[in-house]
Parts: sequence; C-alpha cells; structure tokens
Amino acid sequence: MGGLALLSKPLWLDFLNIIFEELEFSLIGEKDWIIGLTIIVLALIYNTIHRYIDLNHERKSKPAFKNVSKNNIKTFGELCQEIIPILNDNKYIFQTTGPNSNAHNVEPLRTDLTIWNKLKKEVIAPNNLAIKQLIESNQKLIPNKHENLFREMVLHIEAFDEHLKNPEFDYSNFQFPNEFPKIILESSFEKAKTDKKMLKKKRWLEKRIAKLNITDSFIFGSTVYTPNKANDFDLAMLVEQNSIPLNGNLNKNLEDIKFDYKIKFKQDLHLTIFNKTEKSDYETFANDNNLKIVM
Repeated sequence: MGGLALLSKPLWLDFLNIIFEELEFSLIGEKDWIIGLTIIVLALIYNTIHRYIDLNHERKSKPAFKNVSKNNIKTFGELCQEIIPILNDNKYIFQTTGPNSNAHNVEPLRTDLTIWNKLKKEVIAPNNLAIKQLIESNQKLIPNKHENLFREMVLHIEAFDEHLKNPEFDYSNFQFPNEFPKIILESSFEKAKTDKKMLKKKRWLEKRIAKLNITDSFIFGSTVYTPNKANDFDLAMLVEQNSIPLNGNLNKNLEDIKFDYKIKFKQDLHLTIFNKTEKSDYETFANDNNLKIVM
C-alpha cells in the first residue's frame, strides 16, 4: 500500500501547485514514483521467496510405511523412532474408520466399515509388514526385557495378516499388545533428548528468545520422539503479558524468529502462547504433555 501511495500523486498536491504556481510541492521529490515502484518490487520479492520456501519444503502426506528408513539403525531408540509413526498411522485409521470395539467408548458402533476394510488392506497391512521387518532385521538391538513384548507384536501382525486373507480365521488369541506403544514412545523420547539436530534447534531457539519476556517454555509434539521425521517444531510459551494479542514488539520478534527458523532449518515453527492470566492453563497443558523438553 505504501508503494501504491507513492506511485499515485495525491490530488491535493495538484491543488496546492495550482494555487501557488511559483512553488512546486511534493511528498518526497521528483523521484516519488521510483521509490514507490521499488517498495512494490521489494514486497513482491519478499512474498515470492516466502511462498517458495513454503512450497519447496511442504511435505505431502503418504502412508507411514513409505517413509521407513531401514538403513543405519544403530540403537534401540532409533528402531523405536522408525516404528512410532507407523503405529500412529494405524491408530488414527482405526479410531476414525474402524469399529468402536472399546467397551468404554460411548459412541454408537460403526456399521458401515467400507473405508475401514479398504484401508486395513491398503495401509494397515503394509504398515504392519514394515513394523515386522524392522523388528526382525534389528533383533540384536532389542533389550532382553522387551523381547517377549516384541515377539507378541510380530505374532499379532502375522495373525492379523492371516485374518485379512481368511476372514474366518479367529485371531482373538493374538490381540494387539497394549504395552507395545508405551515402550516405543518412551524409548523414542529418550533417544530424541540426545539427538544432535534437535539439540541444535533447541540451542538456536534459546538464544533467540533469551532477551524476550518469556517466563517459561518447552518443546512438545512429534519433535520430542521423532525429531528427524517431524514435519514441524512445536514450542509452548508463557509470556510476561496480561493479554492476547501480544504487543507489537513481542509479536514482531516472534514472527521474525518463526521466519528465520524456517529459513535456517527448512521447517515450520509453531508457537502455542499463554499469557500471565493463563498460567494455570499453561501448567495444565504442560502436565498433559508428559513427554516434553524444557527450554
């Protein structure tokens, strides 16, 4: 808008120049239109760069088994970090399309299972196969105390696969081991806390927000268990202000940090912000996120 204003000469300037013929009035000078055009060009360049970054680093959604990296798995934590996105994918599909078999679920039982029957063959089955292959090819990395649990998971996958081939096959004796996701999640978290790339981002952010009025902050979300597979970086903040929206300076500083973060790390930075009057909400949010890394 500033550039357009300079490109178009205001009408009141013409009136002044008519009244005072010997004087020539101008907002800036004879080069007003050049300055205005420059501002517009710079704004277009800025927006083009920003949009290019968004498009260039946008990750398209696809089944988790297609994102598995089977090479260079050296620790049990790394194995768990490969498994957890697949488990989350399966969990989401089951909760959104599968039958509500949980006795504690108050929703009515789903009767139209068309989508579920389609996805369990096209997504869940190959997801399960990826988990099985990861377990079997990395047996030596699994601690002795978890061997039985991982064996139960493999048996469940094999029984579920047999059920898909033969719906009459009863796999009730090979149910999904409920303890399995907990071990995977906790082990992934322990590994993430020492991840070099994640720690580099953490140090960078700590330096950038050190001079701001931030009372407390922590990292949460997928970054704290799969830092190298997460699509974004989630940071919760408690700020020294009494209301939202934030004042101009703090808001601008945070927007600058988000932009600079994306330029540097090719990843979106999402900020969940609480003000002083929402301190109890912040504490509740922190307690709800058991797996978090405090800044």
